[in-house]
Amino acid sequence: MSRAKILAAVAGLVVVGGVVAAVLISSAGPDVEVAVAQAERRDLAVTVIASGRVESGVRRDVFPASAGVLAEVQVVDGQEVVAGQTLAVLDSAPLDLSIAQAEAALAAARAQAAGVVEQAPTAGEIEAARLARSMAKDAYDSSLSQEDSVRAPSQAELDAAANIVNTAQTTYDMANSTYLTALETVESTDTPPPGSETTLLVAQIARDQAYASLLEAQSTQASLLSFDEAAALAAAASGATQAKSTYAAADAQYQRLATLDLSTQRMAAQTGVDQAQSALDLARSVREAATLTAPIDGIVLFNALGVPAADGAIPRPAEGVAVNPAAPPFTVVDFGALTFVGAVDEADVDRIEVAFPAVVYLDAFADEEFSSAVSRIAPAAQLTITGGTVFPVSLELVGTTRDILIGMRGDATIEIAVVKDVVVVPIEALFDETDGTFVYVVEDGRLRREEVVVGTLTETDVEIVSGVVSGETVALSGTAEFVDDLSVAVP
Repeated sequence: MSRAKILAAVAGLVVVGGVVAAVLISSAGPDVEVAVAQAERRDLAVTVIASGRVESGVRRDVFPASAGVLAEVQVVDGQEVVAGQTLAVLDSAPLDLSIAQAEAALAAARAQAAGVVEQAPTAGEIEAARLARSMAKDAYDSSLSQEDSVRAPSQAELDAAANIVNTAQTTYDMANSTYLTALETVESTDTPPPGSETTLLVAQIARDQAYASLLEAQSTQASLLSFDEAAALAAAASGATQAKSTYAAADAQYQRLATLDLSTQRMAAQTGVDQAQSALDLARSVREAATLTAPIDGIVLFNALGVPAADGAIPRPAEGVAVNPAAPPFTVVDFGALTFVGAVDEADVDRIEVAFPAVVYLDAFADEEFSSAVSRIAPAAQLTITGGTVFPVSLELVGTTRDILIGMRGDATIEIAVVKDVVVVPIEALFDETDGTFVYVVEDGRLRREEVVVGTLTETDVEIVSGVVSGETVALSGTAEFVDDLSVAVP
């Protein structure tokens, strides 16, 4: 707190005391009871108070490499984990399909490269190559259009998907009922009626087809419900890249046949192989990253995923929950590296430097002091809810024997200077009156008003340059109005 703020606070205290005294003085007895303190010679620490809370000094978010669905969660919220420990595993089926497709594309690219031969093409081969290039170009243009048209599904599409699922479910239920009836007919007698086994086989095929249709409808509905625009854009861009690669290969094939320049076609074919290999490497790396692991030792915290449901429940990591690379489902916090972050007023922040000693007081441990030091001063200010400007200042909490938790609130006293060997009295002993600054010395049961010269002020103490000596007893402000030679009693 600045000197101007302290003096203003003291002046306000004196004014309030005077008003209260005007009401109570008439009822005071011959001796006014006052609280006192001893003036003492000592070092005076100049401090700044910063209110704040405990935060983690080391925390790491865990992001999935691709969008998907959690197939398994192997930890619980708040569990202690070690670096490399598995937290969760994504559903691998879509990732395995991507690998299979990339492997097929690589095999095709290699086959195409191996098929490049130094021979004159026939007219039929050139025409086939031209048609293939035209089709590849159309596919590439179509993929670009699809990329531009990526959008979230409308409510009408969601409703249509739901209707299809309902219809497929009804169809399956009917087919399954027919199958069960046919099965009962076959199994109910030792000699089934003629044609009943054929009827059973037909019913079984119809049921299986209906079930496959139901699964496809449910999959389509699930895809619409879990639609991720960012992932869809990425998939569309990937499809466009693959279509572009296919078109480039088709064009190279046509040019080779048309111009008989086989060296250029060989280079294009190798480029296709390289691109296909890169796509396969990427698909495999994404598959390997399907296992989410702890990046550091610490406590794993489950993060909210998406918006709250209609019942107010907040989606959190669990089996079947969708995740994407934009939001970390887990955060690992190292509770061994806790930091107290306090808010320092802009009027005081320029007096603080890194490594200044400090003491942290936490509300949860009111009787304890935690020694610390300033480790960081934030370069950017923050606004308080009242419109004030503060700067976050970090103080590390190490070597404590208490179970300090993230979010615990308290205050930090940061020592910015020490005034050596001065006379000090409590700030409550200082009276800023119209004709000067005074203290009231208690001597032989009476008050003696002494004008003083004030030096350094803190939130609790004040340096007396002259007017009071060490060992003298001074009265502290209270409800009574102090005047010179007032008879007082010391409790």
